[in-house]
Amino acid sequence: MADDDVTPMADSVRDTRPPITRRGDFRQFWRETLEELARTDPDPRIGVAVTSAEGARIIPVKFASLGGCDIQGFLLTVAPVTAAAVPDVPNPGAPVSSPSVRARPVVITSHGYNSQCNPVLEARHTVACDADLFCFDVRGFGLSRAACDVDPDGYVLTGITDPRRSILRGAVCDYIRAAEVAQRLDLEPARARRLTRYLADRGWLDRVRRGVYLPVPLDSHRSGRAHMDPWVVGSSIFDPAYIAGWSAAEHWDLTEQIFRSVLMATSRRPRDRHPTVGGTRFVLHTVPPSKHVGLVPVWRGGSRIQVTDPAKTIV
Repeated sequence: MADDDVTPMADSVRDTRPPITRRGDFRQFWRETLEELARTDPDPRIGVAVTSAEGARIIPVKFASLGGCDIQGFLLTVAPVTAAAVPDVPNPGAPVSSPSVRARPVVITSHGYNSQCNPVLEARHTVACDADLFCFDVRGFGLSRAACDVDPDGYVLTGITDPRRSILRGAVCDYIRAAEVAQRLDLEPARARRLTRYLADRGWLDRVRRGVYLPVPLDSHRSGRAHMDPWVVGSSIFDPAYIAGWSAAEHWDLTEQIFRSVLMATSRRPRDRHPTVGGTRFVLHTVPPSKHVGLVPVWRGGSRIQVTDPAKTIV
């Protein structure tokens, strides 16, 4: 087909698009919507950060949007380079110079119908491009599915009879609020390190290992390792990972033996397969992601941990 034939076709497609129409009270309606959103405290809550195999820092984030709905996502940024992260150092005793710090743009993204954010996949894009990424799921989808009820006949039909109850109104506000939260969290590495030390010194965070911190529960009288759940610590550090072997057998009451270590299967290939973290000794087995099957979620406090089901545990 010649270019001369394509151009008229493209023009005809553009001509068939209906003009954008707005009701006369739309501007007032949207101004009131933004004012209502502004009255809602974003209340950003940061989870336990981990580093992907590609070197991206994955930080779970929850925040409040229009109507107080809890929205969940992840801030992904390139982790600062340290001596431990450099595999080939010509002279192990020589100092490793810190990289220059400069601002990186933050891209806000979400996904379409019946999908959800996958921070492991998104981490690859973060490392490949010259930008940080804040990915999240709007209300009613993926990680934010529980934020509101969805009409069984279709997502867009939820609240369609009343503009103020329309789920699309809330979803657009989720995007706006995500951009506000991402801007708050987009800290320069030096400032972020100072903030982490400040929170740790005042007992709000506990240092698990270099670069990994756990929030201290609000009902805990003091910081320290007493409240650290080894399953939560291990799943955060070695993610993607799951509890297996004798540790899963203990959970399902398949053994009466008491073990002093935690067995975890992970997609990573750690150099140290018997690390001690937070006072707990871990035994790590490398399992490819394609074989992460036969798992069930188990809640430990506010953390969702993957554990092998009884059948897989026995096998």
